[in-house]
Amino acid sequence: MSCFNAVACYPFTGNADDVSGNAKHGTVSNAILTTDRKGNANSAYSFTYNTGSYIDLPTYQSILGSSDELTISMWLKYNGPDNGPTPLQLYPDVANDRVMISVPYHPYASPADIYWDFGNISGSGRLNIPITTFYTWKHFVFVRSKLLSKLEIYIDGT
Repeated sequence: MSCFNAVACYPFTGNADDVSGNAKHGTVSNAILTTDRKGNANSAYSFTYNTGSYIDLPTYQSILGSSDELTISMWLKYNGPDNGPTPLQLYPDVANDRVMISVPYHPYASPADIYWDFGNISGSGRLNIPITTFYTWKHFVFVRSKLLSKLEIYIDGT
């Protein structure tokens, strides 16, 4: 797997180790290894809502540093409300500052929304879009650019 000079890269090949060379390894808690989108066993994680299943990553500051530009790319397969709505959250080092991705944010709503939070969500740090297709693998890319003053969400390239 090529990580393209990433700060952190998690291919989930049996563990949550960072293969970028920066040693930002994750610690798995109650998440279960499963088959990925290509049929490879033990190459993805399944999370169950309200069971405390998550992957603990290093702190917000240690991953993001002082960068104002951020791109997060991930493959997700949402299997319904019991799989939990938040595949990524970096806890802040500063109050009112966070990075969070929720797919979907309100799992029982129809249509559900994807939320992409970066920074102070009371200000301009939140973007949400509706999503109606579940139960299939989707490629999500979340972009934050301070230079261009924007948050963007791409699903399967669009």
